Amino acid sequence: MGNEISIRNRIAKVKEVFKWTENSISGDSATQKRLNRQLSHGATITLDTLLLILNACPGLSADWLLLGKGDMIRGRCDSLTNYIILEEKDNQIDRLIDLLSK
Repeated sequence: MGNEISIRNRIAKVKEVFKWTENSISGDSATQKRLNRQLSHGATITLDTLLLILNACPGLSADWLLLGKGDMIRGRCDSLTNYIILEEKDNQIDRLIDLLSK
């Protein structure tokens, strides 16, 4: 159960970073309903769903998604990786500003 919660948390991060929804990656209404049940309503996440996510997110590491090992993005040179790094730096700067303003 704990591993499935971890996978759900990583999927939430992937949705945020890659900016997709169940509708945008599903292709048809049956798949969209299945994704919605699994990702938003707690149904067991299937292999088909994990493969759909991996196919929809170029560069996403299966090791990271399934096991939490390594980097989220394979390779460290693509623009998405740079975006993620810059976004994290912006978050760190915002947290520092908040701390300094208190």
